[in-house]
Amino acid sequence: MTTITAENLVKRYECGTIAVSDISFEIATNEFLVIVGPSGCGKSTLLRMIAGLEEITDGILKFDGKTMNNVSAKDRDVGMVFQNYALYPHLNVAENIAFPLKMRKEMPSSKINDRVKEVAEMLELTNYLNRKPKELSGGQRQRVALGRAIARKPRVFLFDEPLSNLDAKLRAQMRIEITRLQRTVGSTGIYVTHDQTEAMTIGDRIAVMRDGKMQQIGTPKEIYDNPTNEFVAGFIGSPSMNFIRGVIEMQSDILFVREEHGAKYALDALNCSFQKPPELGKPVTIGVRPENIILSNSDAAISVEIVAKEFLGHETLLYFRTHPKSATLCSRMMQGERQIHSDQKNISIELQSALIFDAHGNRL
Repeated sequence: MTTITAENLVKRYECGTIAVSDISFEIATNEFLVIVGPSGCGKSTLLRMIAGLEEITDGILKFDGKTMNNVSAKDRDVGMVFQNYALYPHLNVAENIAFPLKMRKEMPSSKINDRVKEVAEMLELTNYLNRKPKELSGGQRQRVALGRAIARKPRVFLFDEPLSNLDAKLRAQMRIEITRLQRTVGSTGIYVTHDQTEAMTIGDRIAVMRDGKMQQIGTPKEIYDNPTNEFVAGFIGSPSMNFIRGVIEMQSDILFVREEHGAKYALDALNCSFQKPPELGKPVTIGVRPENIILSNSDAAISVEIVAKEFLGHETLLYFRTHPKSATLCSRMMQGERQIHSDQKNISIELQSALIFDAHGNRL
């Protein structure tokens, strides 16, 4: 069990490209941190720096207070699971799981066999020990890759988008399996993904990255409820947060956001306090989750144009526009709500649950 500390980590390539920029964080013993972000944001590079597969340009990486910058990958005692499984095709399941134990030469053959059986039972692979990787399904191959990583009980687990090659049903099953295994084995874990659903369901905490920089670190609930900026707000959540863009106006001593095509939203309804009032005429963005937009006939309701409906069984997603030229917004309605069966075309936005961002995407 290991604590990982990153202090101002930087990865700069010879061509001048900065893949990781001034990243700092601490991962507690036994904690599972998920690093999430769009493709090319630097998350896999950061993971490889922690593993020792990428040289650290600047900054300090520590395991339990010991600086690891100049420690080789083989001496960091990490178990890594890759997106493409990286199994040896000529070895069977038992031999693939045993391979890292045999290479380290720290355990007699009898104990290696016992450990392989223990891991195979944990991963429900006992009946497949004599099969080659080509004879396995994608989910079974991923479990073999997991087994090889945990067989020697590393101090740190590193996962580099391990579920990207699986179909949706298998991904859901493997998310549960990985979470259970991490709790059972008890090692500190770092999991990299571009899938925000994986991040929300697997991690004790989530670290959101963009363009090589850390945007926010927090629990899934903290990230969802209190995103630090517009990027995080839009990246976390499915369907993503709706954004209504407009300018600040004053009417009868009340601040409003007026969008381009005329709809107005009173800022005093937002559940937030401003360090200083937004300036009149300045562009701002209101962010509101789909579950906070409802069909309504109230006096505050806005007439909309229905664009599309998606019935998903447990919920219905309703897409609409407030004006033919405005952006499409999304409303989520749970199964059984009266409004799902209604032909109403008026919506109300629960502004007390909305967020507001400035022209640079920062929370106000």
